[in-house]
Amino acid sequence: MACDVTDRAALAKVIAENPPGSVFHTAGVLADAPLTQLTPARLRAVTAPKAHGAWHLHDLTRDLDLSAFVLFSSASGVIGSPGQANYTAANTFLDALAQHRRAQGLEATSVAWGLWAEQTGMTSHLSERAVGALAGMGIAPIATDRALRLLEEALASAGSLRVPLRPALTGIRPGSRAARLFEELTGPNDSPAPTGSRDLPAHGPRETGQARQTGALPTEQPSEEAFLTLVRSHAADVLGYGDASAVGTDEGFRDLGFDSLLSVDLRNRLNAATGLRLPADVVLKNPTPRALVESMIKALGEA
Repeated sequence: MACDVTDRAALAKVIAENPPGSVFHTAGVLADAPLTQLTPARLRAVTAPKAHGAWHLHDLTRDLDLSAFVLFSSASGVIGSPGQANYTAANTFLDALAQHRRAQGLEATSVAWGLWAEQTGMTSHLSERAVGALAGMGIAPIATDRALRLLEEALASAGSLRVPLRPALTGIRPGSRAARLFEELTGPNDSPAPTGSRDLPAHGPRETGQARQTGALPTEQPSEEAFLTLVRSHAADVLGYGDASAVGTDEGFRDLGFDSLLSVDLRNRLNAATGLRLPADVVLKNPTPRALVESMIKALGEA
């Protein structure tokens, strides 16, 4: 039966007419933006199907004898995801709801998924570059058959939260939160241990530019040309190109394929290389490498 789960009255009618034996909440919507550009509308668009819908399902079925109450969450709530503050918050709510239900003696499992290799629904728009950016966060794609086995493991577990993902151990950005998290799971030598729903491969995506320390400013007073080389090198690496020549000095970032996720990735790399504290939306507000360099030089002068 078709029903908008964010409409509590409509959902209550469906449940009353067809009491479920189990609940699987898999709804989700993306409205990505850096935190500084996160509007109430973007927040509502993402939290409504995730958080509100899940709460309605919880509240309207709490007196039913359910065999399962499963929430499809995201690893973004565990690892963090640049440009997805609304999505991360909504999924963290699902994880907390599962714990809340367990504390009340109710069935509940929140499954905080990594990336499925099969692109459907919310991931159908992901480009190869976006998948590469996710690898920099430590997330590699999971094959569908493996994901289904991980789901079975999650449903059989005693805990309220399972995080089935495939870490991109060799593509991850050094020093990031995800790098520290995965080191705790696998050890400093990237030697995976088979544990529950963790899918830890021996090999991940290609090494990223951040891991190779691509483009660092000289120790002396950097020139505008040095800044341009730095920006173009990191931009090219984020996009998966071989060298800085692939990114024109006056070429638009959006024309090159930069979205919110890739823009924040570039900003993080530039902050690490320069010691600056550039805002999350600095790439989107400065449309070309030259404009971005002018903004960076100004920020350096004010530091």
